[in-house]
Amino acid sequence: MTGKKPTIGQLETMRHRYEISGSKLVVKNKYPRGPEVGKRVGSPMGGDPKRKGYLQLHVLGGVFLVHHIVWFFTRDMWPTEFLKHVDGDRSNNSPENLRHAFYILEGESRVFLGYFSDGHDVMRAYHKRALELGYLPEILS
Repeated sequence: MTGKKPTIGQLETMRHRYEISGSKLVVKNKYPRGPEVGKRVGSPMGGDPKRKGYLQLHVLGGVFLVHHIVWFFTRDMWPTEFLKHVDGDRSNNSPENLRHAFYILEGESRVFLGYFSDGHDVMRAYHKRALELGYLPEILS
């Protein structure tokens, strides 16, 4: 879902080293072999084409997605669901551009259900889609 959760030490290091500047994560405090203060951090992910465009960052032996770090900085919690860039630009990591996104699995594919503010809306959308696909008998809807 969101990959490996960072340790307390990694989270503390992130808060000490970085800050949000517009749609970017930048260096707040210089660290050994790190970029200068104010420089954008994060390198493009390689490998899996589904991950193309996302930025990643190495922190104390862990590799984390930059948009997850931005979510943590603005909400004081690590994301527990998928995050989606509302404008579709994976390099635009401004807090306003990130939303929890909910999906339903259809075979091997994930189908986007939408953005929801609470669990009740998620369940209604899930049940509606599952009913459309014939996964639930109408009596349960």
